[in-house]
Amino acid sequence: MDPKSFANPSNACRPAPFWFWNGNIEEAELVRQVREMAAKGVGGFVIAAGAGLRIPYLSQTWFDRVTVAVETASQNDLNVWFHDAFPHARGLTGGRVVLSEPRHRAQYLAFRETTVQGGQQVDLELPWATVLRAVAVPLRRDRSLWEDAEEIDGFIGADHREQRLRKTPDSDPFFDRQFETHDPIQRLYWKAQAGRWRVLVFLQQEVRGPNQTGAHFDPLSREAVLAYIRSTFQPYVDLAGKHAGKTVKGFYTTREAEPPGHLPWSNILPDAYRARNGYDLVSQLPALITPFGPNTARIRYDYFQTLSELLQLSYHRTCAEWADDNKLTFATDVPLFRSAHLDAGHIAGVKGGTEKGRAESPEGASADPSLNPVFAASAARQTGSGRVFATVGQGAGWSLSAKDIKAAVDRLAAEGCNVFNPHGFSYTLDGLRKHDRSASQFNQSPHWESYGAVSAYIGRLSYAMTSGTRASRVALLEPSTSLIAHLGHPGQAWRYSGFDSEEKKLSERLRADWAAILEALPRLGRSFDCLDPAMLAQADIRGQEIHLRDCVYDVLVIPPITNLERDAFELIKDFINKEGTVISVSLLPIEDIQEGPSIVEAISKLSDMEPGRMIKDYMGHELGVHLVNRGNLHLVRTGGCVVENNGTRALGEVLDRVAPRDVIVQTEKRAIGSIRIQERADGDERIVFLANTAGFGFDARVGITAADRNLAIERWDLETGN
Repeated sequence: MDPKSFANPSNACRPAPFWFWNGNIEEAELVRQVREMAAKGVGGFVIAAGAGLRIPYLSQTWFDRVTVAVETASQNDLNVWFHDAFPHARGLTGGRVVLSEPRHRAQYLAFRETTVQGGQQVDLELPWATVLRAVAVPLRRDRSLWEDAEEIDGFIGADHREQRLRKTPDSDPFFDRQFETHDPIQRLYWKAQAGRWRVLVFLQQEVRGPNQTGAHFDPLSREAVLAYIRSTFQPYVDLAGKHAGKTVKGFYTTREAEPPGHLPWSNILPDAYRARNGYDLVSQLPALITPFGPNTARIRYDYFQTLSELLQLSYHRTCAEWADDNKLTFATDVPLFRSAHLDAGHIAGVKGGTEKGRAESPEGASADPSLNPVFAASAARQTGSGRVFATVGQGAGWSLSAKDIKAAVDRLAAEGCNVFNPHGFSYTLDGLRKHDRSASQFNQSPHWESYGAVSAYIGRLSYAMTSGTRASRVALLEPSTSLIAHLGHPGQAWRYSGFDSEEKKLSERLRADWAAILEALPRLGRSFDCLDPAMLAQADIRGQEIHLRDCVYDVLVIPPITNLERDAFELIKDFINKEGTVISVSLLPIEDIQEGPSIVEAISKLSDMEPGRMIKDYMGHELGVHLVNRGNLHLVRTGGCVVENNGTRALGEVLDRVAPRDVIVQTEKRAIGSIRIQERADGDERIVFLANTAGFGFDARVGITAADRNLAIERWDLETGN
């Protein structure tokens, strides 16, 4: 690191707050506020329309005001970004796209279900939506006999939900009232044959935003995304002119509208699914909500893989390529379903949370890629992007202090973030605007006078966390294919999205154990990267190391998994055969998700573990942990799940034995596990950042191992710049 750049970091490292335009935007006031930000050492700002805006969004008046802000920022050497999510994440701009192109409307998969006895009349009201498939399945002892299912689409027709008697005009000489029906619906009218039947109807429904925010465009369609870019971001480029790539740096987008149902859909999905997988999706739809025979796991895997690839190519890559063509940078927290699908061409981001002090995180937050920066930070390192942004203070109240901002930024930096966007600065607090979800950190805030110190601190920390690269040498395999095979939804923090109680138990156990390992490793003082199996398959084995671009891993940790992609398995087998260190926790594959020779059988042979016994132990209630060593393959076996057995403690003990830590922190008992560590390599230098997440001060001893006993250790003070 360069001492001068550390002491006085560039604007690229300093905070760039979301600047919410939420009133009657006046040019003179814009100029004053930009100068105010520059005076407090802010590096730039992200222009975002906020609730309460009194000029039409994306109108000529709006862009006239944007021009004033850009020119003033250029005069004050500030960077400008643009953001779209008006008035929030389910904004109106997506609705404007579908006004001109209704075929671009976002869709989701819905279904209706009922069970009837033979001879009963099924009279099932359905929404006014496209019917994809209707099927009646005979039941035997509550087991669905899919091979004897009957297609009953033909028994669905149009109807109306409401009736009314309307008064006719006085000019009608014969009738003073007229009977009418309205509010159209679909209606299934089918009589069951002998036996018990399970009736399922699958529908394609339109995603609607809450309240008054209307429709949304389909992020899986490249044509829809291009229409969105043309209508929303191209006008900014047109006005940026000479400032593009200089003062104007790029644009931010936020996640698309979440469907009210469980599963995403698109008009283009059936064709894309067939092209990718070689078989029809619509006929396999029951597999997406319930066990559907021996190919259930494969169908679900293929479904989510197709969705993730469409989202990557249609949304992320399209936006990134358009930005690059216009000398801009694309940043987004729109989540991908798999880390391996993150492109190097843009900056991924997370929501920095609303923490104050030691506020508890939401249940399972560690496994949520939209909240835990380790996913984006790992993928950024593995793809060469290197940058991860975080919103800071989002959702915090008016008691948010400079101390709270520092605590949040410290934690986020230790977890992998290096670009910080305070959320946010409000143009005005007139009227009800002060009750917006995030309190303003701007000049309306009590701590504004000290914000210069906050800006400098964030700038120095960002500079340090962008110097060199993360130095994690432990890779933690992501169980993404196992979770989606058991309907853990990647877009909803891996929560179970099916309707089978036994499967729900397995799915939620996998998710809870995954979250427990993600939470435990930082507490154990371990710096690590997450590694998607598809990304692992791109690596090389050199000696006893995994090499992936500039990343080098000595140890691979495998959490509980039920399946594994073939290419990833072949690399793991090669790693083990070359005496690389692998630690498996609790459960190895019990199901295949791809055609060809069985991965389950191959792993069973490699580990000398019987799949049936492993899943029985994992789902059982007999507690206990024991270690089984197969040379350099270490199996942490648990009776029941990892959480119930505190299996992460055993994992930590194995890691300490096979890969001793380079940085060891000893604390008072009350603060054990509260120090977060990020290690970075910058040429011949090592950077170690330690963050106290306890919310109180305490004494600690820090030990750093090094081959050279003459190693010089320096403390770089983030508060003073010395």
